[in-house]
Amino acid sequence: MAFQVTKTRVAGALTLGILLWIGGRAVLRAMESDQDKIRRLCQEMVDAFNEQRTSRFMAGLDENFLDVQSGVRREELREALVYTFFQEIDQQSKKFALRADLPEVPFDVVVTEGEPKTAKASISANISRLQGDKPQAWWDARISGELAKTEKGWQWTRTTSVNHSDRKRKGR
Repeated sequence: MAFQVTKTRVAGALTLGILLWIGGRAVLRAMESDQDKIRRLCQEMVDAFNEQRTSRFMAGLDENFLDVQSGVRREELREALVYTFFQEIDQQSKKFALRADLPEVPFDVVVTEGEPKTAKASISANISRLQGDKPQAWWDARISGELAKTEKGWQWTRTTSVNHSDRKRKGR
């Protein structure tokens, strides 16, 4: 009988701990500034890219997303992303060869008041390509654009400036 009581108490304590952790995270996220939420969104998109998770990456883009410079819309970007996930495979390791990182330097986020809430952001992302054992710098991406706070949270609605021409092409 004593073993059952101990087992029940341990299970109850674990359940309570999990619920407190989940509740605590929800409270912290609710208290985050819009700038911090946008930074977290960008990090989540980078993580999704690195894990080859198309749907998680695309969750950060509004249904009507547009890259102003190229005219690429959300669905075309999704297709390019899927293509990249299948094509950019390191021949030695057979792993996804690209890796993105957000540098530690802060990036610009300006949130406008009013409804709907919008923001302008400029970020940098370092993308490297695995060649054998060593990552090689591939693209120092600089992206500027606009976001909107939707029922799904903050999402990119358009990119207004992306340094596509600085990206290294295969064979270069």
